Amino acid sequence: MNELAVIQKQFEPLLPRLEAALGPATQHLPLPRLMQTIWVSIEQNPKLLDANRQSLFNAALTFAFLGLEVDGATGQGYLIPFKNRVQPVIGYKGYNTLGARSGLTINGDVIREGDRFEFALGSNPFCTHVPKLGEPGRKVIGAWATASSNTRPPIIAVMGIDELLEVKRRAPNGNQPPWSDPAVGFPAMCQKTVKRRLARGMPLNVFQYAARLEEQFDEQGVGGWIDPSRGVVAEREETPPPTSTMLTQEPEPQPAEETAPDNVSRETNGAAQTEQAFREPAGAPAPLAGDVSGNLGRFRIACSSACEEGTAKLQSVWKTIPFEYRASLQATYDKQWWTRALLADRRASEREEKDTLI
Repeated sequence: MNELAVIQKQFEPLLPRLEAALGPATQHLPLPRLMQTIWVSIEQNPKLLDANRQSLFNAALTFAFLGLEVDGATGQGYLIPFKNRVQPVIGYKGYNTLGARSGLTINGDVIREGDRFEFALGSNPFCTHVPKLGEPGRKVIGAWATASSNTRPPIIAVMGIDELLEVKRRAPNGNQPPWSDPAVGFPAMCQKTVKRRLARGMPLNVFQYAARLEEQFDEQGVGGWIDPSRGVVAEREETPPPTSTMLTQEPEPQPAEETAPDNVSRETNGAAQTEQAFREPAGAPAPLAGDVSGNLGRFRIACSSACEEGTAKLQSVWKTIPFEYRASLQATYDKQWWTRALLADRRASEREEKDTLI
């Protein structure tokens, strides 16, 4: 079984959650089409095979939530290996798509020396751009973007070259393509950057989630992904990624006195099941090969017990649960365990205040 086939097998338990994340976007992007674009991305960039497998699942969930294709051909979204993780990156055409679904027409371009450009902000905003033709290669001096509809005044964003270069300087890949390509890549990145700025004047919608994820990565150097129930999640903790060999083969036996490696690959019902790269705290339930229902039961008991001790304990136990099992437990986590954990935190806080008063 090749590595792509292994990944496809690992994704099978996650398909219901991905379909739920797509929601109304399934009319634009059916689940089979989304998955096909993911396979195409992996085939085009084999480095994705060696990245942290959890981050690949997270990136897929991000694009399911956004309802954008990720094969790179349409320019809507990309899967980019970054520091041994998979970072979801939205293309400028992806912002156009998200705006259109919200009833907004997204437009924008770079401003070059010699162009006639006028704009105004405030209560009567407008933007007029007349490019100068016949002189290719003129210096980029700024960029603009608008979000317009028939029912509301346009939203306008304008950035000068100094602002754009500052974003480029902060970007983790600012010295690499596409930023480093002056002819095509740099103008395209300037367009995408200023289109992100439109989110600051928009009501809360999917466009804002996409913009926040991109700003977090491009302007703060922090990777992340979008969880439908939690919003934008920052991956601040670096964990050692599993190699492709570790994901497809059984690990070598470890001496009893040594600690097992962080990343282990197990076979469950004949399919490769990848665990999160976290060390399990003492007493955490360990999955047993071939015992899916039993493992789910043990994880439910562990989470139910942990939530009585607060959110920190619940999150600690949740991190030890393999991603493949989380798909079946997520709804209970969101609706029951997290609520009970918050109540436990509140009770603990009230006890501390009472003790302080005494």
